[in-house]
Amino acid sequence: MISDHLISQLADAELNACFDTSNFIKAQKCDDKFSIVEAIIKINYRGMNKINAWVEVITFIRSWEEKSNKLLHKGTPYHFFALSCLEIHDFEKAVIGFYQAFLEDYRNVASSSYNLPAYHFLSLKSNSTVFANEINEAFNEFILPRVEKHNEILGNISVEDFRKKFLDKKGITFQKTKSIFTLSIWKIWALRRIHKTRIFNSSVSDIILMNSILNIIQVIEIIAKKKLGLRKDATLGTVYKELERRNAWKKVPEVNHMCWDTFINKTLRNKNGVFVGNVYLSKNNINTYEQFCFVFIWKLRNDAAHNLAEIKKIWNKNFTEVFQFAFSALIEIINI
Repeated sequence: MISDHLISQLADAELNACFDTSNFIKAQKCDDKFSIVEAIIKINYRGMNKINAWVEVITFIRSWEEKSNKLLHKGTPYHFFALSCLEIHDFEKAVIGFYQAFLEDYRNVASSSYNLPAYHFLSLKSNSTVFANEINEAFNEFILPRVEKHNEILGNISVEDFRKKFLDKKGITFQKTKSIFTLSIWKIWALRRIHKTRIFNSSVSDIILMNSILNIIQVIEIIAKKKLGLRKDATLGTVYKELERRNAWKKVPEVNHMCWDTFINKTLRNKNGVFVGNVYLSKNNINTYEQFCFVFIWKLRNDAAHNLAEIKKIWNKNFTEVFQFAFSALIEIINI
């Protein structure tokens, strides 16, 4: 339970004083009030108790809004809730919190919402104090090398282009899609650190890593269907077929019916089970890198994701390559 001292800051008179017909002034008043609340929580709560305190505060505020028929600017409490989650590396709740904070910022101060910490975190920008070192580390380890490798092969995007076309893309609806990507990067960032220590020999972390890649593939599907003018319920196979038609790729009808082991052994794996580069250029009638990337994520999502032995094999030996293929598919979609 939150303390009486905290409750006193949320009394009717205190919250009514935060309300104003001007969204901008209301946002300023709410920021000032909830910064006082944050100072109290920071002194009195730690870890999960701190997160739960913010949940109670936000619940209290939302209840007050319903009873008074007034809307406050809740960007600050959602922001501090997200920060509390980051402190214990609960990235799922942190991303949800920052996304909600962005929605509040956009509703109340739309013109400056893209310059505030919530948007910066979702965009993996380190120019705010929120998790800045970790953002730099995640970007430099998992995004920068993927963009550079893709550019080395196809030469059609720079890091600046990727940021402009994807990470820094504006629009209220797009932030939801981007949040899925951001969460995937943070889960990979955290799990790869555990994986590298080799203190666990469990398929559970492998499955979670696979799910993170599958979430990136989900982002690819969402963006592709919109850019290609496809129905929302179109499958990844439909996305591939439309790309095949538009790009005049050679047809590979057998891929849809080929099991994962046959597919992967014919394309990438050497006798030691390691993926080797450039084999996709001559196998399975696939003669372009971008076509291979889309065939690969299609098979990965539909076949390999259901095979626990294959999942473990992938993450033990092939993580970098799998991540690159998914990332390259994303780049090709945002380049349309």
